[in-house]
Amino acid sequence: KLGEGVLARRDLFLPGGEMAMKMASNPTVLQVGDTVFAHAGIDMATVTYGFQNLNNDVAAWMSGVTKTPPKAVLEEKGVVWTRDFGGADAGVTGEATHCRRLGEALDAVGAKRLIVGHTPQQAGISSGCGGRLWRSDVGVSRGIYGAKPQVIEIVNGKVRVLA
Repeated sequence: KLGEGVLARRDLFLPGGEMAMKMASNPTVLQVGDTVFAHAGIDMATVTYGFQNLNNDVAAWMSGVTKTPPKAVLEEKGVVWTRDFGGADAGVTGEATHCRRLGEALDAVGAKRLIVGHTPQQAGISSGCGGRLWRSDVGVSRGIYGAKPQVIEIVNGKVRVLA
């Protein structure tokens, strides 16, 4: 049986709940200049569907307007769940394939890089795909690694990690 605290937290995050409503105002994918931000990754399916369409669909679901989450949110290789851009686990062949897919998507939207979270990096912020991918989840939460915060700074097209 779930405790009161667990049920209260669940209710906050259910579509239409207080936290879900706050989260609904944040984009799922955001492009700022030549940088794309996404929770876990993008591919040509995300680009073809359109960042704004995806953001609108997620906001409608989170706010309780629609009952079903968008397909891209549920897909194992989708914008929220993919681990394809998470790092070393892919191996050389997998990494090359993922970088090629990422390159196609970034080129299609005129972007130079993608910044993701989702897969904690024990050694801190890391990059891949020749600098086109930046992994920003350093596991700050005590429930993960309790790591010290790090941020990515982009000034005049140059990326720098601040720790």
